[in-house]
Amino acid sequence: MACGGEKRSRQPPRNPLKKQPCVEQPPSLGLLSCRTQNQGLDQRLLKSSDTGLSSTFAINSSTHFSSGASAATIQTGSIVAVVGAIQSDGTLLATNISVSMSGQAMQGAQSGGSGIITAVSSDNTGAVTSFTFVPREDYGDQTTHAPLTVMLNASTTYSVSEDAVQQGISATAFNNAQIFPGQSVEVIGTGSASSAITAQSVRLAAESLSGTLTGSPQGVSPTYTFVLQLPASSFLTTYQSLTTLNAATDAQTQYEDSLGTTAFTSLTSSANLEVHGFLLRDSSGNFLLTVADISQIQDTSTGSGDN
Repeated sequence: MACGGEKRSRQPPRNPLKKQPCVEQPPSLGLLSCRTQNQGLDQRLLKSSDTGLSSTFAINSSTHFSSGASAATIQTGSIVAVVGAIQSDGTLLATNISVSMSGQAMQGAQSGGSGIITAVSSDNTGAVTSFTFVPREDYGDQTTHAPLTVMLNASTTYSVSEDAVQQGISATAFNNAQIFPGQSVEVIGTGSASSAITAQSVRLAAESLSGTLTGSPQGVSPTYTFVLQLPASSFLTTYQSLTTLNAATDAQTQYEDSLGTTAFTSLTSSANLEVHGFLLRDSSGNFLLTVADISQIQDTSTGSGDN
């Protein structure tokens, strides 16, 4: 299959994208079909495991590789998660590429997926014993996008990705207490039913959210804090009844397009942002998103934080 021709969107858009430079898109997971060079740009064709459609992403010096990946190691057949951006000419640029948990070797009747948790069940001690989530991507024997019940037990392991560790999140920060509606996870497990599996491992995944600043960012470079007013369509509003979300940057946060730290700190409560990062809850139940990537958008309807 040639890496050219018509470019198709990874998923049907809920709202038409307005023409604007470099609009960041939600992560897409899939199988790389081929690679080629076009006008000096390294290009990869990604077949999405979510929709089965293919999209061509350009890779340049601005593309960030994580989870030990590199331009040389991302080859045909690799299973990767890609965060992309629509450039001013309508083409797609990969801003972040990482090897997904789904790239792990599957054994036996293993199944899994990545997506948003919609409901949890707990025992009388408060420990989560199972949760329901809607996979955005499926892999292994799990081939539908129907809601999936994930059973947890004493053998289930919890982890964070290398991306999250590089973002300053402790390797032990994600555990059973961080399983809540609205959380984004990757799961690998076993089970004979297509609607339920027993989790062998659960890993914290990145969230993509859009919102409007409630005030100017606070702090000193590179550590800033800010509060986002979430749109009514946000999955955190749907599943957690959250209307605002606290967020924080650090030295690893990437500012997309022309939004550098100076421009960011000058933003006011009228600014609309899209953020990509890792959501955790402290012992008091307060939510904090550690931001990996941040960009300014025209309005929150173009963001990816809707359910």
